[in-house]
Amino acid sequence: MRRANDPEFIAYRQYIAEIERYTENEDAMRAIAREPMLKIAFFRTFGYRGEVEFTLMPEVWLRDLPLLVIGRDAHLGYGMILGTGQVSQDGSGVRLRPIAIGARSFCNQHAVIEGGTVIGDDCLVGIGSSIGEACRISDRAQIGDCARLGHEVAIGERTVIGHNARIGNGSVIDPDLRVGDGARIPPQHRLTSAGLFPLLAGRLAA
Repeated sequence: MRRANDPEFIAYRQYIAEIERYTENEDAMRAIAREPMLKIAFFRTFGYRGEVEFTLMPEVWLRDLPLLVIGRDAHLGYGMILGTGQVSQDGSGVRLRPIAIGARSFCNQHAVIEGGTVIGDDCLVGIGSSIGEACRISDRAQIGDCARLGHEVAIGERTVIGHNARIGNGSVIDPDLRVGDGARIPPQHRLTSAGLFPLLAGRLAA
């Protein structure tokens, strides 16, 4: 947590003020999204170190570029949010956490991805869906439109989370499963091919 009286926090606020000159300017961001050389210059200027071979749609909410890793041919949809920074409730500081999005993963418009989350390769994140802090979305998983994943959720490879589904904090969904549209998985549970089981401190309860 960077505190308001910390020199690093002051420098961070200056960085945010500078990047917001572009991110809050719709015409500038449209130009950056459209022109490859402008996109490279923008991301490099503000500290992004990864590949820039991805699609950036207009009005993507992004800050803290050094904390982003975006894979080749990924897609960042219109108006989505990459929440790398979380301001404390009293406004006295900010917690910064990285976000990684794998190669060829497609994040649809108005999706929200919070800090500490890793999304694997070839994933699909649906329209208006929300993925909480410190989640792990494995390769080729699909998150349906308007689905809600809590914090510290793990989704296995090739698993499909249906539209409007809700996955509670700390829950684990095994690979190659499907969670139906509108389904509810309570916090601290694991869904396997054999059924739904409670977890105790990250392990199956006896």
